[in-house]
This record gives sequence, C-alpha cells and structure tokens, in this order.
Amino acid sequence: MKKVLATLLLSAMVLSYGFAEGQAEEEAVTLTGPVEIDVWTLFGGGEADAITAIIEDFNASQDLITAVEQRAGEGYYKKLITAYLGDTSPDVAICHLSSLPDYASKGMFMDITNTAPQELLDEIQPNILQGGYYDGQLYAIPLDTHPYVMYYNKDILAENNLDVPETWAEFEAAVMALRDKGLEDVNSYYAKGAGEQLWWGLYNQLGGTVESGSELVLDRATVLKTYEFFQDFRDKGIFRYIKYGDAEAMFLNGVSAFHTNGVWGQYAYNKTEGLNYGVTNIPVFDGAESATWGDSHSWVLPKNDDPQKVLAGLEFIKYVSENSVEWSKAGHFPVNTTVLASDDYKALPHKSEYAHVIDTVTLAPPVKGWAVLKDKFKDVMELFILGDLDAQGATDMLFEEIAAVYE
Repeated sequence: MKKVLATLLLSAMVLSYGFAEGQAEEEAVTLTGPVEIDVWTLFGGGEADAITAIIEDFNASQDLITAVEQRAGEGYYKKLITAYLGDTSPDVAICHLSSLPDYASKGMFMDITNTAPQELLDEIQPNILQGGYYDGQLYAIPLDTHPYVMYYNKDILAENNLDVPETWAEFEAAVMALRDKGLEDVNSYYAKGAGEQLWWGLYNQLGGTVESGSELVLDRATVLKTYEFFQDFRDKGIFRYIKYGDAEAMFLNGVSAFHTNGVWGQYAYNKTEGLNYGVTNIPVFDGAESATWGDSHSWVLPKNDDPQKVLAGLEFIKYVSENSVEWSKAGHFPVNTTVLASDDYKALPHKSEYAHVIDTVTLAPPVKGWAVLKDKFKDVMELFILGDLDAQGATDMLFEEIAAVYE
C-alpha cells in the first residue's frame, strides 16, 4: 500500500523564500500533490544504478510525488552553476560537502535550518551532519560518507603469521617482515591521491588545526611533521609512486598485503573471485586519536519559491536516507544511524569490520576553494613522492600553492 506523506512544519519559510509577507511566522504547509520534482545526480557506473533504483522505489511508494532524475555527469558543478544563473535549477541536487562552501556562499542553495525534518536530522551521524552547515546555517543533508580506509589481504597475513597493524609502527614492522620473506610491492596505494586523502587523515592524527574563516589556514609545524612522516616512509620504500589503477590491480591480484583507498573500492573488490580481504581504519600514530579523510554526497535544495516542491524535496531526501542500505552496496557508508544499526546493513559483506571508522571521519574544513586546493595537495605529493622535494620543500610549496588559490 502506498504510504500517505505527512504534513511537515516549514518554519519561517514564508519570509525567507519570498512567500507572501504578513503570513504567520510559522505556518503548516500541506503537500497537496501531485508534485513533480527534478533531481540531479552526478553518479556513474554502479553508483548511478543504485541511486536510480532507490528513486524508482520512492516513486512507487506513494502517489503524491514523482521524482524525475537527471544524470548530470561530467561537468556537473558547471552545469549546476549554469542552471542557477539561468533560473533553471533542479529542485533537489547532490553536492559534495567539501564543495558546499563554494556554492552556499553564492546563494545557490536554500537555507534549510528551520525547514529540514528534525526527526531526520536526529538520525544523521553528528560529525557528518556538521559538514552540512555553512556560516552557521544548514544547507545540506548528508546521504553518505566515503572515508579513506586500509584494506588487507587476509591470506597473506595469515600465511606469514601477522596481525592486522593498528599503528604506523606496527604497519612498518609488518611491511618489513614481509619484505624479509621476499615479498615485493607489499603496500599499494595511489601516490598522488594520498596528497589529499591519506595526508589529511595523518595531519589530523598529529593534532593539526585549521583556523576558522573562509580561507584555508593550516598549522605549519604540523604540516612539516606530516611530510616528515611521509619522507621517512618514502625513503624506506614503503611509500613510492604508484598510479591508481596499478595500485588497485596489485591488490586485486593478490600481490600486495596492504592497500589504502576509499570505501568505494569494495564495489569492485567484492566481485573479485579469490580475493580474501578485510577492511579497517588506516593506522594511527602511537598515542594519537584515530582520524581519516572523508567526504560526503549530500542533498541540497537549490533556491525555490514553490513550497510544494520544497516539501516534496524534503520528503524525497528523507525517504532516500531511510532506505540507503541499497546505496551502501555501491561502496559508500550510509550516515543514517538507524540504517547503520539495522540487521540488513550489518549483514552486508565487510560492513561490521569497519563500522567504527565513521566516528573518525574528518571532513574538509568549511573553506572556499577545496576543489582547487585538493589538487594542490595532490600535485605537491606527486613531486614529493617522486623525490623532487623533501619535507621542508613540500611544506613551503604547499603554503605557496594555498596562498596562490586565494590571490
């Protein structure tokens, strides 16, 4: 039986989004339907199929709202800006939390601080929901998070009587032990990508801070300390230059014992016959708190003066969040805590192994320009891993690149 959508209380929307002045400050807006909403997504491959299936299920679950998906794909954010400038924005759209400040600061998205269903917000993992705020106001509701994790080959570790390393010191010892037994390419990872993803986790493990403000301001001493760690592992051959596809192939083919990558890797790894692997958090420095990089696909409502479409959009977002077990099969981490606690989710391969990682996710700071900044991190790391820079040189270059972004 198709469910009936509830009336939601849209607080203070009437004045904030151009509704008639003089109406009550808090007014109940009832979805009268039928309503059609345009939903823009940026996914491809298995991710696209998964989100489309959920959208189809949503449309079949009730008869008041029809969600029409557009796979905007390549050049997604440019398309989103063009639609905004042309007054043709979708009703609902996906936005990475790391990109949110760039678009919320332009006024492209609705402030949903007083309109988002509180019962839904209460279900969202707190450290991820916090990333949906910009300048103190809520603009995005996270669908997932996709943190950086460590994969390991269970067979290689068992054959060599090794435990899964929990600290970087244990990781180094395990790598060296495997090398002593003649194994090559023990650790596979995407060297350039480590400049943002692995680096950001280690910077936070070492106590690195970010000053509040719209521009990225890092702690120089901790930046240097982070690169010094990378330099030590580079000089020992633990970290070396490997391209993304090569790193994945080494792990999929059973060559490497350890592989650091995002949780999205599981979509392919689970289909690889004979690969007996596990997943856990990246190692931690002795005495440090665990921390890892992560981003989030989140839902936003582009500016809209139609209260029916706003209400319909929020109901759509709520449904997808509450039914995100299917989405997690595409390799991402749902952030709805009710879903995370469900038997259906826990029964999926490997999910229980790294459930704790969600509490350690450290999102990009709420600064403008992260889409450009992350490429600068990667560029510096590429030169560094190739041996063109030492730790001090990498630190100096990173600060120069960050300053150039804001000139």
